Amino acid sequence: MTKAKWYFDFLSPFAYLQLARFQKLPPNLEVTTVPVVFGAILKHWGQLGPAEIPPKRRFVYRFFQWKADQLGLPFAMPQMHPFNPLPALRLCVAAGAQNLWACCEVAKCGVFYHQCTRQISVPA
Repeated sequence: MTKAKWYFDFLSPFAYLQLARFQKLPPNLEVTTVPVVFGAILKHWGQLGPAEIPPKRRFVYRFFQWKADQLGLPFAMPQMHPFNPLPALRLCVAAGAQNLWACCEVAKCGVFYHQCTRQISVPA
């Protein structure tokens, strides 16, 4: 069995696009999910995220919509981006490895899937 690690943060639309394609991965690939805080990585290296740079923000928003359309995925940027992904990431860690995929599916829906009614980072 081939093993791989998937580092993700729900803040990134790349995580949504990648997770939606996991069913296309080879069946002999065992993927371990590793939640990370992208903002902390950016801060460590003294970088701004793409959503914090207006021209880059416009480009990446259009790119993600185009890519989702190409893949046939429902997609909408959250009303507020960047947003606080910590509640969703904490949920995934608390769920434990045996429930992590289900947690990822729920959190993914709460962030970028256009039919969800509220943002996952907004407390109930």
